[in-house]
Amino acid sequence: MAISRSSKRFGDRLEATHLKTVAIAGAILILTITHFVAGRGTHGLHVIHIILAGMYIVPIIAATLWAGLRGGLAVTAVISVVYFAHIRVSWPDHPMENANQYAMIVVYWVLAAVAGTLIEVEKKERTRRLKAERDAVIESIASLSNALRFKDDY
Repeated sequence: MAISRSSKRFGDRLEATHLKTVAIAGAILILTITHFVAGRGTHGLHVIHIILAGMYIVPIIAATLWAGLRGGLAVTAVISVVYFAHIRVSWPDHPMENANQYAMIVVYWVLAAVAGTLIEVEKKERTRRLKAERDAVIESIASLSNALRFKDDY
């Protein structure tokens, strides 16, 4: 039995979505494991923690681009939970540093909300523009049809 073209495209999209989800989950897992494994005894290690905290932005942006506002917010929720756990486990007695770390969680949420909103607005604008173009083509074809019908009448 042959597979229809539309079901093949659906399967390709599902596979691409699955691959994107695995990539995002993998990035979060690698960043989180590295965060928990990296020591914190020296200034150099602290710098690594700061860089790793900033790297959580990459999966947030990727999820927002691939899945819109809801995808970005979902990934941000996961990252917030794992990063909060890292703060509580690895930096329990550092209130000054914890303030910076909690602020970074807020940055994740702001980034996801702003990027997600911009993506959603862009998608709506693209849909509106495509509809306007399609309507213009239909109107042009209707005008041409009317002109040809008028010509045939004479």
